[in-house]
Amino acid sequence: MKHLLLLLMIVLQSYIAISQNEISPLAREVYNKTTDYVRQKGWTAEISGNCLEINGGGEDTYEIYVSKDERPVLFFRSVATIDESKSIPDLVKAVNIVNVWLTGIKCTVSLDGKVLVIAYEQFINSSGEVVKNFDIYTSQLKKALNLLRRKYQEVFENNKFQKLSLPFVVYTSNMFDLCDDKAVLSDYCSYPSSQTCSIGVTFTAKGKGVHDIGVKLINPQGMVYSQTGELVIDSDPSKYTFETQMELEDEITDYFIGSWGSTAPGFFTPGQYRFEYYYKNQLFYICRFEIL
Repeated sequence: MKHLLLLLMIVLQSYIAISQNEISPLAREVYNKTTDYVRQKGWTAEISGNCLEINGGGEDTYEIYVSKDERPVLFFRSVATIDESKSIPDLVKAVNIVNVWLTGIKCTVSLDGKVLVIAYEQFINSSGEVVKNFDIYTSQLKKALNLLRRKYQEVFENNKFQKLSLPFVVYTSNMFDLCDDKAVLSDYCSYPSSQTCSIGVTFTAKGKGVHDIGVKLINPQGMVYSQTGELVIDSDPSKYTFETQMELEDEITDYFIGSWGSTAPGFFTPGQYRFEYYYKNQLFYICRFEIL
């Protein structure tokens, strides 16, 4: 009898495992139609367990999973192995920054710090909906990955300023376009327009106070824009592109630093630029951006 019960338990566990791995009719339809679509692009796709693994070469590697809920959820994921040379605490901070900025897409780092997952989640009603939006999903995931890379480099580069004695701590800095007198987030903070860009900084204040901040905008050749818009050699640490006063509260504060550029197109030529922030002539944060 004991042997029979044991056998029944094994069979039951096996059945449960098989049931858990079953694919819903909608999921199978999604996987099949998506496979047909990506093969037209020259990519490969294969069902593995409950998900569809897609490989387009290089970074075009994705997983699609459709839940069996009453309202099925599409999980469209980009999974990558993390470079072991990267600082995991810095990467986690960058992930948190990205998650605050983006909606619909979530980034996570595995507990062992070896795998990065960027996922797009939404309710779905049909397989056609998934195929129709396939390129949009992959585009959004790529943008999120690019933002994450920039934020990681920003966090890593600014670590050297953490030991400065300042009345505030910078959490992150963000780039905006200024279009038609409206500040709008551009391409997940990626590239400002060739006219005018705006910058904002998120601070954690160590107490209430008003602080004078100097800002330098430096062009790809390493020259600083003066207050009149001319390019000058960066020889005087007290000469800034513009200055501002920040009134900070004893909490996390999003502060709009200011804008710089021209009403005419083409002010910013292609290349790597950077904003440098100064407090009492002491450099305390760097934010880089690129014009394509």
